[in-house]
Amino acid sequence: MAELRSSGRNRGSEITRNLFFFLGGTFISRVFGFLREIFIAFSLGTSHLADILYVSFRIPNFLRDIVAENAIQTAFVPSYIKWKEKSLKEKLSSNVFIIYVTFAIVISTLGIIFAPLIVKITAFGFTKIPWKYNLTVRLTRILFPLIVFLFLGSFLGGILNAEKKFFPPALAPAFFNITFLILGVFFYFKYRSNEKIFLIFLGVSLLLGIFMQFFFLIPFVFKNKLFFKISPDFKKEKLKELKPFFALLLPVVLSTSLNQIILFISTLLASLLGKGAVATLNYAFRVMHLPIAFLGVGMAVTTLPDMVKEKNKEEYLLNVYKEAIIILLPAVIFMVINADGIIRILFERGVFSRVDTYQTSGVFLMYSFSVITVSLAKINLNYFYSQNKIIEPMLSFLFSTSSYLIFAPILSKLMGVPGLALASSIASFFQWIFLLHKIPSFINRFRYKIGFLMALLVFVFLLYIKIFNIIIIELIFDGILTVIFYLGLKKLWK
Repeated sequence: MAELRSSGRNRGSEITRNLFFFLGGTFISRVFGFLREIFIAFSLGTSHLADILYVSFRIPNFLRDIVAENAIQTAFVPSYIKWKEKSLKEKLSSNVFIIYVTFAIVISTLGIIFAPLIVKITAFGFTKIPWKYNLTVRLTRILFPLIVFLFLGSFLGGILNAEKKFFPPALAPAFFNITFLILGVFFYFKYRSNEKIFLIFLGVSLLLGIFMQFFFLIPFVFKNKLFFKISPDFKKEKLKELKPFFALLLPVVLSTSLNQIILFISTLLASLLGKGAVATLNYAFRVMHLPIAFLGVGMAVTTLPDMVKEKNKEEYLLNVYKEAIIILLPAVIFMVINADGIIRILFERGVFSRVDTYQTSGVFLMYSFSVITVSLAKINLNYFYSQNKIIEPMLSFLFSTSSYLIFAPILSKLMGVPGLALASSIASFFQWIFLLHKIPSFINRFRYKIGFLMALLVFVFLLYIKIFNIIIIELIFDGILTVIFYLGLKKLWK
């Protein structure tokens, strides 16, 4: 038993160490990502132009999330680890690379051709304002080629993650954000008198930024001697080795597609709610997604390679869960209690008004409830993908999407934009509960201490009491309390 506890502590330390490598890069990337959002909020606010920018950028990102980023992380990484054990990683990675690039070029070309139809389906509400619809189509066509660079960057990042080189892929988005900020600020001062031209150049800045994100990873692949000769080899025996990858890839793509329907429907419904609704939803989503990107995605990315190799997967999952809850719970409580202050500090300047802050903080509050469930669901999905189990993940996404399709129209009609965020939180809760239900023995082994709940109540009370009148000081004070609470939980719940 003592040996098992020691193993658990070592696992916890390894999880934390890998997570902090990931967090280091992600923190830098997210700081510049927030500067990007602050700049957009400052220059465009919640105007029609902000709606256009976010819809145009979101359309190719739908495909990135479905086929590139999630597919690489959940299908390619486990396959790559197994190919490495058989000394086949170079040849098979080359084959996957060629298939991916070809697919990306085809999708990009089709996106440019069918942009009018895609925009009409994604943001039907824009068709009521012809100039808004036409400008969205134009900007979407400019941005669709970024899919090629997104695919390339995701592929190289997947290789580095599989080799446990977590820092470079996590840092790479910083170069996208830095490039966008430099060019965006330049174009703002040059074209701010002509808002539509300025918006087009913001699109160009996004495209060049994605290219820099991909380009940044190339030296790290070479440095770690992970590059491979791009030579297609589709002989029968090689195709046979690729079968497990595609067997996992197709369900992952289908599952993620179901999940992306939530973003698609939220954009569609928001486009019907009037000026600024899409932008408001996006600002709130970006802030809410910070702890998910830091901790939820961080845990999922850094633990997947070990989850694939781990024999006692439920014991490993238990350790990951404890680490995740100890970190996420204080962060979520901080977000819920300080929703208005967070949005106010981040965005309220330039054309982003106090009214915009009030509306965005309400959406952010509804989104905040999903942080823990989304993060834990990602960890649960790794448990199934590491065993090539595909039915449970697919059913969980179907369950989540179905619940969103039921709640989103109702809640958006009753609550407006915050209703869309609340529907998303409800959907993520149902997905997490479904996945948890599929591991009953894990549920029975999960234990917490009564001291944990007592500490939680004290922490909520201390954050709820506002001591300072200055927002930034109050946020810093509450942030310090959050860190202290995290350290206390870590010690309490060993």
